[in-house]
Amino acid sequence: MSEAQANGLGKDAAHNSDELLAGHPNETRDARFPLSSSLPQAGESDKASLRDFHVDKPVVAAFDFDGTLTRRDTLLPFLLHVLGAPAVMRHAFILAPTLVGYGLGMIRNDVAKERVFTQCLAGMHVDELQREAAQFAEHKLPGLIRTEAVHRFDWHKQQGHRCVVISASLEFYVRPWALKTGFDDVIASHLETREDGRITGNLLGENCFGIEKVRRLEALLGPRSGYTLYAYGDSRGDRELLSSADYAYYRKIPG
Repeated sequence: MSEAQANGLGKDAAHNSDELLAGHPNETRDARFPLSSSLPQAGESDKASLRDFHVDKPVVAAFDFDGTLTRRDTLLPFLLHVLGAPAVMRHAFILAPTLVGYGLGMIRNDVAKERVFTQCLAGMHVDELQREAAQFAEHKLPGLIRTEAVHRFDWHKQQGHRCVVISASLEFYVRPWALKTGFDDVIASHLETREDGRITGNLLGENCFGIEKVRRLEALLGPRSGYTLYAYGDSRGDRELLSSADYAYYRKIPG
């Protein structure tokens, strides 16, 4: 499995082969979203806290994970951590038709992900996978995190905002890292398990992508009108969430 192919699968990527295979692009701003100058910046003493403008509503900051909080996709590093390089290469050979079809835009993101998870993780006991994921979150993820994203998260926490990670990445490793870092909530992908605790490889519920991100955030927090929302994302899978936000940042973390 190449890094480019894994980037597409692990990210909240849309069904578009050019974007999926490109990896994380240089930061640019989508003109449909508000300019960063409209948002109070950390360390700007001449601008009041957002709380001064929205005293009647709580404030929520929702961060995508792969490519937004991290410098790159995390699926391939996670599989390498759990299985080792020789096993990942063997699985990639078997998965080659799926990966090629996905890269050509013939297979949906969620379908390709389930095939990868089934091939690589099916049969593993959930307790074992949780242990591996906790080690990955503790020892490997810190090296993949973007410094500017952490600074932005810290600013939100200083303002008293509720901070949420919302991602199609696996909750097994996103949750322990996020909670240790100080995030209040984690919305991420779950894997189905059998009654005996073995992983099937299927996703449990819908892929947390596109409009599903908005649905899950509302399921957690209630109607969107009840809070002021900052949203940070880097792929087409984040567009609906960004479009619903009061302050939206696409491939850009304010400094």
